Amino acid sequence: MTLDSKDYNQIKGFSMYPNPVSNQLFIHTEAGLTKNVQIFDLLGKQVLAKTIQGDTLDVTIPSGIYLIKVEEAGKVTSQKLVVK
Repeated sequence: MTLDSKDYNQIKGFSMYPNPVSNQLFIHTEAGLTKNVQIFDLLGKQVLAKTIQGDTLDVTIPSGIYLIKVEEAGKVTSQKLVVK
Protein backbone atom coordinates (compact mmCIF):
# COMPACT_ATOMS: atom_id res chain seq x y z
CA MET A 1 0.00 0.00 0.00
CA THR A 2 1.27 3.45 -0.87
CA LEU A 3 0.09 6.76 0.48
CA ASP A 4 -0.78 9.48 -1.95
CA SER A 5 -1.31 13.15 -1.09
CA LYS A 6 -5.03 12.67 -1.74
CA ASP A 7 -5.07 10.32 1.27
CA TYR A 8 -4.34 13.21 3.62
CA ASN A 9 -6.70 15.87 4.88
CA GLN A 10 -4.70 18.74 3.37
CA ILE A 11 -5.72 22.37 2.91
CA LYS A 12 -6.90 23.09 -0.62
CA GLY A 13 -4.91 25.73 -2.53
CA PHE A 14 -2.22 26.01 0.18
CA SER A 15 0.84 28.11 -0.63
CA MET A 16 3.47 29.64 1.64
CA TYR A 17 6.11 32.20 0.64
CA PRO A 18 8.86 33.36 0.83
CA ASN A 19 10.74 30.34 2.10
CA PRO A 20 13.36 31.04 3.44
CA VAL A 21 11.68 33.88 5.34
CA SER A 22 13.22 36.75 7.28
CA ASN A 23 10.25 38.57 8.86
CA GLN A 24 6.84 38.17 7.17
CA LEU A 25 5.49 34.87 5.88
CA PHE A 26 2.47 34.78 3.58
CA ILE A 27 0.19 31.76 3.96
CA HIS A 28 -2.46 31.60 1.25
CA THR A 29 -5.32 29.11 1.00
CA GLU A 30 -8.21 28.76 -1.41
CA ALA A 31 -10.82 29.30 1.34
CA GLY A 32 -8.98 32.19 3.04
CA LEU A 33 -10.40 31.36 6.48
CA THR A 34 -8.88 31.83 9.95
CA LYS A 35 -5.73 29.72 10.30
CA ASN A 36 -4.11 28.21 13.40
CA VAL A 37 -0.36 28.20 12.85
CA GLN A 38 2.21 26.32 14.90
CA ILE A 39 5.97 26.28 14.32
CA PHE A 40 8.17 23.56 15.80
CA ASP A 41 11.95 23.24 15.98
CA LEU A 42 13.64 20.04 14.80
CA LEU A 43 13.48 18.60 18.32
CA GLY A 44 9.69 18.90 18.28
CA LYS A 45 9.47 21.86 20.68
CA GLN A 46 6.76 24.38 19.78
CA VAL A 47 8.40 27.80 19.29
CA LEU A 48 5.43 29.80 17.94
CA ALA A 49 1.64 29.42 17.99
CA LYS A 50 -0.67 32.03 16.48
CA THR A 51 -4.11 32.35 14.97
CA ILE A 52 -4.17 34.57 11.91
CA GLN A 53 -7.19 36.08 10.15
CA GLY A 54 -5.51 37.04 6.86
CA ASP A 55 -2.52 35.67 4.98
CA THR A 56 0.34 37.34 6.91
CA LEU A 57 2.33 35.86 9.79
CA ASP A 58 5.08 37.84 11.52
CA VAL A 59 7.94 35.40 12.10
CA THR A 60 9.83 36.42 15.25
CA ILE A 61 11.93 33.31 15.91
CA PRO A 62 15.69 32.73 15.61
CA SER A 63 17.26 31.65 12.32
CA GLY A 64 17.08 27.94 11.63
CA ILE A 65 15.08 25.11 10.13
CA TYR A 66 11.58 24.46 11.45
CA LEU A 67 8.37 22.57 10.73
CA ILE A 68 5.27 24.69 10.22
CA LYS A 69 1.79 23.24 10.78
CA VAL A 70 -1.23 25.14 9.46
CA GLU A 71 -4.80 24.19 10.35
CA GLU A 72 -7.83 25.67 8.61
CA ALA A 73 -11.43 24.42 8.91
CA GLY A 74 -10.33 21.02 10.23
CA LYS A 75 -7.75 20.45 7.48
CA VAL A 76 -4.01 20.40 8.19
CA THR A 77 -0.87 20.97 6.11
CA SER A 78 2.74 20.76 7.34
CA GLN A 79 5.90 21.92 5.59
CA LYS A 80 9.53 22.68 6.24
CA LEU A 81 10.23 26.35 7.00
CA VAL A 82 13.64 28.04 6.86
CA VAL A 83 14.08 31.27 8.82
CA LYS A 84 16.95 33.53 7.77
